[in-house]
Amino acid sequence: MNKQEWKTSIENVEHDAQMAFWAVVAKAYPEVKTGDFDIGLTIEMGMEMEGYIAHWLNCNHPTYGKDNK
Repeated sequence: MNKQEWKTSIENVEHDAQMAFWAVVAKAYPEVKTGDFDIGLTIEMGMEMEGYIAHWLNCNHPTYGKDNK
């Protein structure tokens, strides 16, 4: 993959992971009926998660660091 393809892939994984995270949180608190959350923190969380995913790929994927230059 080229750099843009990696970026898009990581963004897609981050989105799916964040949705899964909030689904687990919502399941744990069924009495909560809304999903309100500060937009700034949502953006910050997404950026942090993308960084963690990129770091994980760099440590574990056989070509991520070479492809993503």
